[in-house]
Amino acid sequence: MCSFGGYKLVFDLSMLDIILKYYPKAQTWNEITHQYLQKIGCDYHFSLDKVLFASCICPDELNYRATNFDGFFPNAFYLGGLGGIPYTGKTGMAAYASHVPDDGAAFIFYGSHVGIHSDGSIGIVQREHQHGTTYSCGALLSVLERMRKDVPFDWSTNNFEDLQARVIEKLLHNHKEQIFSAENYVLEAVNIIFNMSECLLRQFVQESKLSFNCKCVFLLGGIIINTDVGLENYVEIQSFERIEF
Repeated sequence: MCSFGGYKLVFDLSMLDIILKYYPKAQTWNEITHQYLQKIGCDYHFSLDKVLFASCICPDELNYRATNFDGFFPNAFYLGGLGGIPYTGKTGMAAYASHVPDDGAAFIFYGSHVGIHSDGSIGIVQREHQHGTTYSCGALLSVLERMRKDVPFDWSTNNFEDLQARVIEKLLHNHKEQIFSAENYVLEAVNIIFNMSECLLRQFVQESKLSFNCKCVFLLGGIIINTDVGLENYVEIQSFERIEF
């Protein structure tokens, strides 16, 4: 057992076995944090006080507990929304770029997330002070449920009541057959959202390169694995790259 941000997190080997079945390269967030801060600070020789961190993950409170890069940086910029999609777009990326310290570096962590229950169920977790289980990612699962039932979705441009859910649905719409024919449709959708978010972020970085005063941008992407309350959370890194200007 270890102390982490005020919580006592248990390393449950049976839970880890379940996670490794789906994400064989999963690591604890503590391991990820130290590994990649070491790369940026020591391997690439950037002082962390000249690195502006940006987060592009779902605002689910489980991710706040699972990811702790914020604890190493005094400031952070937020690019993401539901599902971890970079909803702030080109405008948000350009704003972030203009804030990065001169001759410093930009560091963006991005990714989608999924819950794995201790009984092996995918897409649900036991949250703190709740008797039942709930979805994780709840936004993604609710959109998938509507898609599965062929519930019509309002795509009108003047509908701002559920804007981010509309974006998730639009991104997944052309992949509906692929998703629901997969061995696990939740994991398939999580991967699709991750890949699309990654492509969008790369595009936004390139289109905003004139706004960056820094030497390079580090992009770190992964799937965040949420677990039941009291258990350790994990991340499987999918990509790490350095973009130079």
